Amino acid sequence: MRLENEVIKRTNSTGSYEMMSTANNSTIFAFIYSEFDLPQEVYYFTNRFDQMKMITNENDLFIRRNLPKGKSYQWTNQEDQTQIEGILLYPPNQFEQKNLPLLTLIHGDPHTADINSFAYLTGW
Repeated sequence: MRLENEVIKRTNSTGSYEMMSTANNSTIFAFIYSEFDLPQEVYYFTNRFDQMKMITNENDLFIRRNLPKGKSYQWTNQEDQTQIEGILLYPPNQFEQKNLPLLTLIHGDPHTADINSFAYLTGW
């Protein structure tokens, strides 16, 4: 597919897109999509991005469970005014509740530091 128009930022699809793929001379795009509370699955669209359709259902068990809900969170470091972004994950049934216990996990992976994605981890 030839893309002759400029890139357009999508603001109505808040999840994460990975491994976009298409065949030569094709208008079909396949990709992995997920959100905080929607696990990774393979989707595709033909010509219209806003009409993407799920083609796998490998993580249905996660959808049926009462899992933590999450959202992006931003704050400013008062010492140097650096904008910091993180993810707040709430216990099941306590989304946006106040005065909950807090566990902070600091890690050094800027590629996936703050993305709206639901990927399960293996080997932990």
